This record gives sequence, structure tokens and C-alpha cells, in this order.
Amino acid sequence: MHSPLNTADTYGFDISYLLVSQNGIPATSFKAGVPLTISWESTGTYFRLFAGGQSQAVYEGTQTTATLSNITVDTTFTLEASVPGSGKLYKSVTIYISNPTLTPNSIKVTTVHTVNKDLTANNNAAFNQLNVNGQLVFPDSHDPSLQINGYLNTGCAITVLKDTNIQGTATINDLTINSNIRVNGNFNNKNGTQVTHLDAAGLNAANTTTQKLEIAQSLNAVDGSVSMLTTGNTVYQGGENTTKKITAKTDGYLLVYLPTSPPGYAIMTLDIYGYKFQLMGNFVLSDTTIPNSNTLFLPISNGTPFTFTIHHYLYKPIFTINWYPIGTAASVADTYEIIDIPTDTTKTPQFDIAALQATRLETATAFLENIERTCDKTIDAPIKQILVEKLLALTWAPTPVL
Repeated sequence: MHSPLNTADTYGFDISYLLVSQNGIPATSFKAGVPLTISWESTGTYFRLFAGGQSQAVYEGTQTTATLSNITVDTTFTLEASVPGSGKLYKSVTIYISNPTLTPNSIKVTTVHTVNKDLTANNNAAFNQLNVNGQLVFPDSHDPSLQINGYLNTGCAITVLKDTNIQGTATINDLTINSNIRVNGNFNNKNGTQVTHLDAAGLNAANTTTQKLEIAQSLNAVDGSVSMLTTGNTVYQGGENTTKKITAKTDGYLLVYLPTSPPGYAIMTLDIYGYKFQLMGNFVLSDTTIPNSNTLFLPISNGTPFTFTIHHYLYKPIFTINWYPIGTAASVADTYEIIDIPTDTTKTPQFDIAALQATRLETATAFLENIERTCDKTIDAPIKQILVEKLLALTWAPTPVL
């Protein structure tokens, strides 16, 4: 390569110099794309200027200068001077671009390399390790493929708008999914996964907490047990005339119990699912010497509201309502809600004992009169009075099953 000021002599035919300048200042290092002036001095009469390895001349003519503005990489300029009958002479000069635009077939970075501007890959780009502090954008929205054979480490959030297929193993310490997750195979979870909805062919989890678990076929505990029912909670206990509304916040079972102490008579009306269930007892209404306890056991579904109303007569029997939720919560009380209904909507039932006793006396007297007519005999009045009193003292008892 010739120096820009060397002279090539051929019997009086020469090229005195070849230099590159910007704004009249000669140099050998420039910024990419700036206008460059290539000038020369020669006794030749016709010139051709070549840039790099191009076979087509970038300038051709009789002038001794040429201006170029599209040089973006290191380039060697070669000047060809000719004189008819004297042959040709050549001289070259090389310039260096401080910020070149490169189009390599491949790039191998052996140490840390920082790209301060945008890095665009129109075709495939393979990285052994890629750290992205800003955004990683895929210009082809129809095929934004990203294949990672090693690890993907990110210090920021990753938003995936379309389907994501993982063929191998993905190890995630903490995964929160706000939408649905579908697993065609088995889902193995050793730590904790928060999923709004999980649809999986198989679920293997060392410790999984779910707010809603739907099982289409069966739930089997191969090793260990499945705990569903927890310790019950007393929702209500008392005997006052009252009406309350309870709303279940999970599936569970309701157990209502009416004991036999103290003696009295009470009715609880449970209004649920459009039906009314009545729990009557404590003691027989007509005779407080006969105990008559009672229980009611009902399954309740999540979100179901129901009301219960208590009426009592004489003493105040104690009703007990226990709630057994399915599943666990921070507190059993969190699995239901209870509110009072204004007490002016409840009225104590009025039992007419005198009328009841009169009806029993009338029934006993009619029974003895039927006996007189059947036997065609009259029972003496004193004997008849004694028999009536005996009949009134009789109480009902269930027939034993043999």
C-alpha cells in the first residue's frame, strides 16, 4: 500500500499524491457517513477510482477530485491513472472508520460486550448468555419465537400474551398466575403455586392450597390422607325468641340440637332452599314430664343463605347450632356470616292450654259414653268421674318394635 504522498514514476508519467480529506483537512480516520473528498495530483489524463473490493469504479473521468458520503467501514481507495500510449499507474490509500457499520456472517464475543444502541437481528441470533436491561422486542408479531437452550434469568417482569410451550423442565421457585393454567400432563409442585384455575390431567403437590378445587371424577390419596372436615363451630346457642340469617361461605354441614333441659316446649323453623324445616320438642306440649329432644342435620352449599326462627313456651330450652365447614380457613368463623333479623318480626306462639284440656276432657267423656252404649249399661257417676281422671292422666308413648 502506498503512502498518500509517495510518487510513482514511469518516464515522466506519475501520480504525485493521493489523499483523503474532510472540510479541506487531510486525515486517515473519519466518522461513518460523513462527506469525504479524495484528491490527487498526476500527469495522467484519465482516472478511475475504486473503493474496497468493488469492481465498479466509484468515480471515472478527467477531474482530479471525487466526493463520497456513504463510507461506513474501513476502506482502501485505489486510483488508476492512464495516458494514451503510456500505460497505467496505480496508487492507494486506506482510511479507518471510528464507528463502522458491520455486517458480519458471525460474531464471537469472548469477553463482556455492551451495546449502548439498539441491536436488531433480522434473522436467527444465537447467544450463550444474553443480559437485557431494557426491552426484548420481536418485530415479527406472527412468529416471535424465542428458543432458550440454557437458563433465562430476568430481573424484571415477563409478559406473555400468547401460548407458551415448555418442552423440557422449568424450575420456578415462586410462580403467581393470575389467569388459567392448563397442563396436558402431570403437574408436579414441590414448593408453592398460586393459580386462579388449574386444569391438569394429574396433580402431584407436596403442599398445595386452593380456594376452589373442582374434581371431575375422583380424589385419591395414594400416600397420606385428605383432610376435608375441620373442627365445628357453635354458630348459635340460646333460647330467646329470635330470628337470624346465616350465609355459608364454603360447603359444610349444619347440626341443630334441642336438648330436654330445662322442661318446656320450643319450635325452631329453618328456612332454606325454599323449604321450611321445623324442629319441635324439648318436652311434649301437653305433658312437661315427657322429654322430647330433637336434632336436625343438613348439608349446606357455599353461598347459601338461610334463616332460623325460635319460639318457646313456658321455660326457654337451649337450641345449639353447630357449623362444620369443609376445608380450612384462618378461622372457622370466616366460613360463615350471621346477622340478626329485627325481633319485631318474631311473635311468640300462643298455646291455649285451657282449650286443650277441655278437648281432652270431652274426648275422655265421649269414650266412656261409647262404652255405655256398647254394653247397654250405665256407669255410676262417681265411678265415671274416676275413670275420666284416669284417662286424663294417661300419656302417649310409642309402641315398641319387637
